[in-house]
Amino acid sequence: RESHVWGTVVEQIGPPQDGSEYVHVFDRAADNFEVYCHLLRNRGHWVIRAARMIRNVFDGNTNERIQLKDYLPRMKRIGEYTLSLRARPGQAARKATLEVRVGKILIPRPRNISPWVRSLNQPPIATNVIEVVEVGAPKGVTPIRWILFTSLPINSFEDAWVVIGYY
Repeated sequence: RESHVWGTVVEQIGPPQDGSEYVHVFDRAADNFEVYCHLLRNRGHWVIRAARMIRNVFDGNTNERIQLKDYLPRMKRIGEYTLSLRARPGQAARKATLEVRVGKILIPRPRNISPWVRSLNQPPIATNVIEVVEVGAPKGVTPIRWILFTSLPINSFEDAWVVIGYY
């Protein structure tokens, strides 16, 4: 399982030395409760691209249980930036305007978990959410959209920009 692979990697790296911090950057394959447990256990920060928009989460402000896809429109817009995209097969080079929105959620423990996660009795895991979405994409082009979970604090556009840069 992917969660086992990434959890093992986090365990092999271990916790950072005093005065240091690790930021683990993973794509969708690491978006798994067990991986978050390994990261917490090893005092590691994370930037992980969300894998499933239909997962249940808790709104970090209201504690309402809601699907992630329904929570995203509630998030606060904090800025935008322009990204220059090179030409690719079937797509011309273009400048994409990307809107950045942020929020806070809690990821509940899923029903199906490993015995190791069960032994932890881990409560829901708090994470910040950053949505980067292209606005005004040309007709016929799939707009850019990234949903990133991070343990790093997001108090400003600059904070979000750092996390986007890690990803």
